[in-house]
Order: sequence, then C-alpha cells, then structure tokens
Amino acid sequence: GEVSKLQPFRLLFSALDTHATTELASNMARSRIFIGAAGVGIGLAVGYCLPKMHVLVGIAKPLEDLLTPLVPKPSLRLRYFNFSGRGEQVRWALAAGKVPFVDEHVTSEAWPSLKASSKSGALPDLSVGGIGTFCQSEAILRYAGRLGGTYPTDPVRALAVDEVLGMNAEVIDLANLPGHASIFLPGDPAKYTATAGKMISEKKLPALLQTWEHMLAKNGSGYFVGREPTIADFAVASTIDMLRTGFYESCHSISPKVVDGFPRLNALVDLIKDIPGVHRYREEKQ
Repeated sequence: GEVSKLQPFRLLFSALDTHATTELASNMARSRIFIGAAGVGIGLAVGYCLPKMHVLVGIAKPLEDLLTPLVPKPSLRLRYFNFSGRGEQVRWALAAGKVPFVDEHVTSEAWPSLKASSKSGALPDLSVGGIGTFCQSEAILRYAGRLGGTYPTDPVRALAVDEVLGMNAEVIDLANLPGHASIFLPGDPAKYTATAGKMISEKKLPALLQTWEHMLAKNGSGYFVGREPTIADFAVASTIDMLRTGFYESCHSISPKVVDGFPRLNALVDLIKDIPGVHRYREEKQ
C-alpha cells in the first residue's frame, strides 16, 4: 500500500530528473555551439585583419590622438633649475601635449639642502600625484610623451624615436665633457677646457649633427619620425637651441657656431617653438 502511494511521487521526480538532464544536455550543446562560433569568429577576424595590418596601423595614430585628451592626467610637479639643461625637453613635451604641470624652479642657493633628500642627488625629477617621485630625464621625457601622445605606441616608430634620444645623450655628454673632465685632470683646467672644447666643436659634434641633418632630410616632414612632432624632436630641438645660444660656451668652450651649416636642425627648433602649447609656455615663462 505504501509503495503504491509513493509511486506518483517517484514518477514525478523521474520526470523532473529527465527534464533536468535534457535541459543540461541542451545547455551544453548550446555552449559548444557558442564556443565554436566564437572560435570561427576570431579566426575570421584574424584572417581578415592580418592581411590589412598596414591599414590598421595607419588608423592607429589618429585614433590615439582622438582618445589621448580624454584620458585623465595625474597631477605633476617638475623640479629643475631655472634654465634649459635637461629639463627643457620635458617642459616642451608636456606643454605641447597639453598636460598640466607645476614647473618648480630650484635655485642654486636652495639646491645643496634639497640634494640630500632628492631621489638620485640630481635634477630633474617628477612628482606624480599619489604615486611617487621619479628621476632620470629620459625616463621622465618618455612618460611625458605617453601622456601627451608624442611617444609612438607603434614599436618600430618608438624604436626610431629612441634611436634619436640615444644620439642626443651622446651630443649632450660631448658638450659637457670639456668642463667636467678638466676638474679631474692635472694642469690648468681652463687651458684643457679651451683645447677640448675647440676639438669637440670642430670635429666630434659636427659629425653627429650631420647624421641628424641627413635623418631629417630623409624623413622629409621637418621632424625625425613621421609627420608630427615626437619627444625625439623636443629633445634635439632643446639641445640645438642650447648649443646655438651659447649655453655650453662659458663652462665648456663649445662654440655656438657648431650648429651653423645645419639648416634643418635650426628649422626644427623653430618648428617646435611654434607649437601652440610650447609657444604659450615660453611666453608665460618670460
């Protein structure tokens, strides 16, 4: 009697179990179909895009330019002395990219007390709000370029920019060499500085500047990489401007005439200074 009473419930549970099993199998089948369709879709997308990668690369830069201003910028404070040096290239990159920053000038009187607490015992350094303080001018320059859209995301273009930055470091080291080396050499420092400065001005630097001149001629846009300014242009323009205005003359005996005969390099400086953000920054600085 008890068995017969329970029979309807057994039948009900059996029906429900059969339904659940059927539903599970159906869901699994649908999942397999979805995964298969997704795989086919990805395969078609890759197959379609790869042959047209050159087209996609072409639209990447305009898309980056469109989206870059929409990305929130952190609060920045750049500390450097009140002259060009290794800080000006960063200032120009931030200004050109419309990246707000506090341009803090450290005086020669204040620097000795600040030096001990600085990260590397040198300037420039960049404080990024809520994150920390960072040093090394080239690292800061690349970061400024990423924020302002002037450091390429394309690996080959970035490599071309880094190539120019490496050469710029060589030029700066050469320009600084006479005065710095004379400190550690015996004899009259002024005499060594004058001799070394003359040799570097007449032989070493012109060879590097000529390479830059050829690179600008080959690219044909007035800039080193592509049709728009990059951090490579800010770095070189800052260096050429310092050379031609005598920044390296008094301490290192590097003649301002070293940049004579390089029209494209001199034109690059003017191009960079005419960028609206850079022009506005320089006017406010004065």
